Amino acid sequence: MKNKIGCISEIILFLNRWKCRFKKEIAAIVLSNWALKNLDKIKRLNGLSIEKIDLQKNGSLINDMYNSLIDTKNIGIHNMSDACASKFLHILVPELFVMWDKNIKPYKSFLYGDFLESMQKFSNSIKNKFLEKYPSKDIESFLQNELRYPIKKTLAKYIDEYNWYVAFGHSRLGY
Repeated sequence: MKNKIGCISEIILFLNRWKCRFKKEIAAIVLSNWALKNLDKIKRLNGLSIEKIDLQKNGSLINDMYNSLIDTKNIGIHNMSDACASKFLHILVPELFVMWDKNIKPYKSFLYGDFLESMQKFSNSIKNKFLEKYPSKDIESFLQNELRYPIKKTLAKYIDEYNWYVAFGHSRLGY
């Protein structure tokens, strides 16, 4: 985890390529401070996945983290959006956090915690259907092979890509 926090400049560059448009110097300070302040929470969530996390137990923790990222608007990151906050969380715990944008319908009126709960139900549904058909296979490896991706992605990332595809179509899907 400290490796990710120590690479905050690279994370900001990555997020800016995803159109977060952060001012590098300010974002480096604010996000480093945020990550250090939330390090214990991040460690508690590290290793948990979207399909296995107990959202009843961890939901308030997740909402607090997400909301505190959104609140960085008040301390220097004026363009911190729902998409940027969820992308940052995804980078920190990629198996758990599904990236979110309020423009992805039907989740426009959701809070992030509600969205994550919906994504958990969706991930469990598709994983159960997958396991009925392929009981001895790993869904992430299967999707990597089927989609011919050069790297294996997390189920949370595949769900993000599915949501983007449904919302905007194949022509705007990034690989």
